[in-house]
Formats: sequence, C-alpha cells, structure tokens
Amino acid sequence: MPTDPAAAIARARRAIADYDRHRVRQTRTLRDLCDLTIDWLEGRTTRQPANYNGPVDVDDAPYLREALVACNRAGFLTYNSQCGHNGRPGSPGQSPLAESWWMQLACVDGYADDATLEWICAFTDVHGFGLIAHPCKTAWWRRARPGVTVTWTEHQGRDGRITTVPRTRFGRQAGRATIAGEFYPDCHPAAIDTLCNSWQIVIYDAEPGPNTLWPLLNEAVNDLFWRQVNGG
Repeated sequence: MPTDPAAAIARARRAIADYDRHRVRQTRTLRDLCDLTIDWLEGRTTRQPANYNGPVDVDDAPYLREALVACNRAGFLTYNSQCGHNGRPGSPGQSPLAESWWMQLACVDGYADDATLEWICAFTDVHGFGLIAHPCKTAWWRRARPGVTVTWTEHQGRDGRITTVPRTRFGRQAGRATIAGEFYPDCHPAAIDTLCNSWQIVIYDAEPGPNTLWPLLNEAVNDLFWRQVNGG
C-alpha cells in the first residue's frame, strides 16, 4: 500500500520534535545547556534549552551568530540577543524628515559561572562595553534588580523636544520561578538548579547602532577558548 508523502513528512517532523524535546530534558549542567544551544544556533536541532526557538536574527549584524556560538563554547550560556540600530534622522538609511525613530543597543544576556564571569569582566573592561551581573533572586518578595533599557523609541515634537519611550529591558534579575516557568520551562530540575546557581549576565554596547560588539566578542572568546584548549 503506497505511503502518503505528506503524512510521512508529518510523522518525521513529529519524531524530530520529540527527539529534540528529549534532548532538552536531558540537560543537567551549564556545559550541557551551552552545547545544546550551539547545536540550535548551527541548525543541528530545532530546539534550544530556552523557551525561544524562532530564527536567529543575524541579517543586520555580521558575526552575531559566530559570537553567540563562541560564547557558548567558552561557557557563557546565551539566552537572548539583539543587534544594534540607530534610527535617528541623518543616520545611514534613515529619512531626515522622520519624527520618531527606533533605537537599539547591541546586547546579549545569559548565564555564567564564576570563572566565565572573570573573562567577561576582562572583555568589557578592555573594550568599554556595559556589563550587568546578578545572582539569582532568592525570594519572590525581594525587589528585583532592574537591568538596562536596550530598546526605546524617540519622538520629536513640534517644539523640537525629544520624548523617549522605553520598550525593552535586558537583565532584570530573575528568581527560580521565572527561570523554571518562563525562561527554561522544559528543562530538568537539575538544569534549573544549575541556572539558579549561576550569574545572570548582560553585555551591551552603551551606544545605539554600532554592532562592533559581535566581531570583538567573537575574536576575544575564540582566542580565550583556544588558549584554554592548549593549556595557556
């Protein structure tokens, strides 16, 4: 009896999705989570450990994907990232008549242990990038550390004054309930323990638009990784 090709493709996709979910549930350590994130970034799995499994936005930021892979290879588990954008009038590709514009800082957030935080601090110090490092919030009633605004809009009124409207923040301190219930809902409790015992990190460019963060981060982390491999 002939097989329906569409049904066979659907079954294959379900099998792949089931296998990829199984891989997420098998993660335990930060190394496990980083390795699975690398596989997702490089297209070898349909799921990363975190709750977002859409495409990686790399169109406007050369070396973004490479930098994320390098970070995970060196022990910095990346969770979210965005390229920089400067929409002000007079910026490349922007209309000089625009009355409102979109602004973004190039940034990446994630999780790291003590040793990884050391090289992240060294990197941001050398290149002048911003850094936030929080421990996990230990109680639901404690005030969370706020993080940093990385996306906002600016609007110029008829009087020439510019009004700024914050849109997105990275790095708001999270507790176990948020990590387990929102950020990594499919992970094993041991993986959640690992994340709760890690530093919550944000690396960001202080100026909107430039995407120099990605090639510099890619170069620095790859150099660090190979020095570690070679015992340097």
